[in-house]
Amino acid sequence: MKKKGPKQQWPRKIKRFFTSVTTPDPGFMEKTFSLGERAPYNQEAGKKDKPNRRGEENNRRIIKPLPLAKVRRKPLAVRPLEVKKDGGQGEEKNSNARRTATGLAAQEKRQAQSGQGEGSHQDYQAALKAQAEDVQEEEPFLGWDIDPRLSVNLERVSRVFHIPPNMDVVVREFEIPFEPPLKAAIVYIDGAASRDVADNYILKPLMLLPRLEGEEKEAVRGDPVDLVYKTLLPGNQVARKECFQDLVEAVLNGDTAVLVDGSREVLTVESKAWPVRSVEPPRSEAVIRGPQEAFVEHLRVNTGLVRKHLRNQSLVTEIFTLGQVSRTQVAIMYLQGLVNPKLLAEVKRRLEMVKTDAIADSGILEIFIDDNPRAFVPQILATERPDRAAAFLTEGHVVILVDGSPFALIVPVTFWALLHTPEDYYLRWPFGTFVRWIRFLAFFFALLTPALYIAIVNYHQEMIPTDLLLAIAASRERVPFPAVVEVILMEVSFELIREAGVRIPSVIGPTIGIVGALILGQAAVAANIVSPILVIVVAVTGLASLAIPNYGLNLSLRIYRFAFLVAAAALFGFVGIAVLLFLLNVHTVGQKSFGVPVVSPVAPYRPPSFDLVTLREMFKHSLLPRYMRPRRHRRQEEFNRYWHPLTTMLAKTKGEARKENDKRQEG
Repeated sequence: MKKKGPKQQWPRKIKRFFTSVTTPDPGFMEKTFSLGERAPYNQEAGKKDKPNRRGEENNRRIIKPLPLAKVRRKPLAVRPLEVKKDGGQGEEKNSNARRTATGLAAQEKRQAQSGQGEGSHQDYQAALKAQAEDVQEEEPFLGWDIDPRLSVNLERVSRVFHIPPNMDVVVREFEIPFEPPLKAAIVYIDGAASRDVADNYILKPLMLLPRLEGEEKEAVRGDPVDLVYKTLLPGNQVARKECFQDLVEAVLNGDTAVLVDGSREVLTVESKAWPVRSVEPPRSEAVIRGPQEAFVEHLRVNTGLVRKHLRNQSLVTEIFTLGQVSRTQVAIMYLQGLVNPKLLAEVKRRLEMVKTDAIADSGILEIFIDDNPRAFVPQILATERPDRAAAFLTEGHVVILVDGSPFALIVPVTFWALLHTPEDYYLRWPFGTFVRWIRFLAFFFALLTPALYIAIVNYHQEMIPTDLLLAIAASRERVPFPAVVEVILMEVSFELIREAGVRIPSVIGPTIGIVGALILGQAAVAANIVSPILVIVVAVTGLASLAIPNYGLNLSLRIYRFAFLVAAAALFGFVGIAVLLFLLNVHTVGQKSFGVPVVSPVAPYRPPSFDLVTLREMFKHSLLPRYMRPRRHRRQEEFNRYWHPLTTMLAKTKGEARKENDKRQEG
């Protein structure tokens, strides 16, 4: 029997070695930070020391920055550090501060040796000081009341708007010819406020006013703003503000602020004059029949366009300010007495919880407030047509308008509304129904045509007539690629042509798109890269996708099309298509738009479910959508064509049946 030797201990030693190398010393981890500023190069040490294996302290230390909200940042200066009784931790911080000061001295010495001189170093320090002042906390007097001294208010205005570097803000000081003369000033932003309003309706009445005598002189001795507000300013919208923050916001919104010495109030005069594009026909939503006007980039013009279609006293407009830097105005419009109060409260809650620097467009706001930003099905409807926004308002929806964006957001929205257009209702009901059926067929063609082609060619050849099967086989005889690769190449090429046609100049865009598609398709067939029948399949698919009226839904179909292609090729044809259709339906049914299921009123079912695919006559649309839960459920009478004999007979018959039913219930 072989004698056992001593146990080999080398695996345990290797494990101990790797543990000591990969696990840092806890004391060393406490002395370093993940975020902060590195101390400058220590010239006294002559080189940068590296931490040893035990994690001992070195002369290159990471200093943790103090928060800006508590302490004002100073450029490359050492903050006073307190020595705490914590086992020498405070002494280590003071040591770091000394090293920082040493590094600064070495840096100044190197600058002097390199010929930069003392003046250059002073300029560098001045630049750092200016940079530190830019990141310091906001002036605390923004929340204070207006000071009665005009000089103090003008100094605050200069600090807030960075005057004199800022050349957009105009401050005009003048005197009102009272006895004695009263000092005053106006503040406005050039380009945002109208110069004509400031000159003709503010400065002229105040500067050219004759000297007051008699009883009016006594009124001046009280509050001068009261006299200016009541008798001297002819502006149609003049407000009195007491907080300095209100003054700043009014000036930023394009108003003109009037400051009077000796008063604790400021007058803001409506003088907005933002550059506005004239109202033009819609570009992304072509109008076949209906109003030829679209939203523009000005908020007040957009609200006026909506009110042009709904001249109702119950139409309410509320304005919010979003974006800590951009200060963008966002308006919500709804019909008071019709909209669901819970829906309105939810819209306001989501808008108030948007915390960001800038809202440049309604598309950015849509991402912030929709239920599921990662879903492919749109949960908010974007439109540039005021008539469509007004129509949704009459059904209890809420319209959101963003200043600077020509698109309005409508919430909530259902899947069926994404496939509807206003022309469906403007046309006679047989024509509107026919167009709507064509549109729904185009939806399925755009989604499933390439996948069905792959499934039939690869797995289900028995479904094709023999002559057509032989023709397809003959056309694909010289094609070197599998069918799925062939389809993907053509689909990607078609998407490239479509995107290029959108981005190139509009004059040659349509020409390049059509000619490019024809040339590429003919060349690909001649080079035996694709089969002729595939060109037809891709062309029909592209035309069907262009028939979808909503751009967001169109993008979803273009992405889902590739998913169905892969599913049909990898999961045995129709089986893969059926599985993916099932998963897509489950995903879509689970989506909500501000609490309303996207596929309402089909799932969950809410009778009567009209106006989904088949369009009814407009005089039969007597009920509002029940899934919206409006405060009233009827928009018009059930029978409103009493001039027609048939309508009168139907109303009489239904009325008698209703009376008999009531009698039975009473009995």
